[in-house]
Amino acid sequence: MPERLQIVCFGRDQALQHSRKMVLLTRFRTDVAGDLKTLSAKLASPGCDLVILCHSLSVEFAQQACDLVRATSPATKILVLITGRTKVTLSPCPAEFLATEGPGALLGRVSQMLGVAMDVSVDPPGDEAAPAESTPRRMANP
Repeated sequence: MPERLQIVCFGRDQALQHSRKMVLLTRFRTDVAGDLKTLSAKLASPGCDLVILCHSLSVEFAQQACDLVRATSPATKILVLITGRTKVTLSPCPAEFLATEGPGALLGRVSQMLGVAMDVSVDPPGDEAAPAESTPRRMANP
């Protein structure tokens, strides 16, 4: 079985963090962080593939998190969740995702960013629970 990829969700809203973690856990190893110290500790562990910055963060705090990821783990990808009401401009500019698109779209975007194929035979979370052994597979040439 392929090794599951590691994602860290970073934000201020604990309810949103929990919901996103539950969605992402269907396909990825997922953890959450609510402050920069915790995020830094999670980045220090080997194998963080993606950090998701929640729209609950201020632009200044999101920029600090982005800078921390770039300094600590340059290969780690960053995805910023936006609401569509405001444009978040971070430097360097990470990928963005409209948070209102739903859990299936979030899984698809994360899979695309990480270069993994999703098992389309498994319904996205929210419809039915995905089996625990469902694991993304890296595509040959993303």
